[in-house]
Amino acid sequence: MKKGFTLIEMLIVVLIIAILAAIALPQYRAATERSIMSEGVSILKNISEAHLRYYLATGGYLSHKDIDKMDINIPGEDYPYASGVRKKTKYFIYSPNGYSGGLLALANRIPLAEAYDLRIYYENPSKVVCMSYSAISKAQYKLCAQINAKGSL
Repeated sequence: MKKGFTLIEMLIVVLIIAILAAIALPQYRAATERSIMSEGVSILKNISEAHLRYYLATGGYLSHKDIDKMDINIPGEDYPYASGVRKKTKYFIYSPNGYSGGLLALANRIPLAEAYDLRIYYENPSKVVCMSYSAISKAQYKLCAQINAKGSL
């Protein structure tokens, strides 16, 4: 008698591995996106606090052109934008004050306009708001809803 596995036994093992992978992959993606979003929330809060310190020291607010005047070191490389400079990391583009509309700090998820923005407004500088776009994944949608409900992760 020959020793080894039959084709049916091999197919069953492959099928079980495929089912386990199908269950685990979405959980892995959700955990990865949660860690990415946590990075964005953390740095955004640091920018907001530095922006408020700048206001207390000078009596004026920073624009997106003044990111180098902050008393913190924002990670990432310079990203030229609208006659100013923002900071770009692997996952976000950060800016104090954003465009307008009462924004204190802004973090755009890369790719731009395809995922979500994290924002902090002047009226509530301790609360992070997540603005999502149409191409957002289920994991991103759930995390944005959680941020909007609690103000943080």
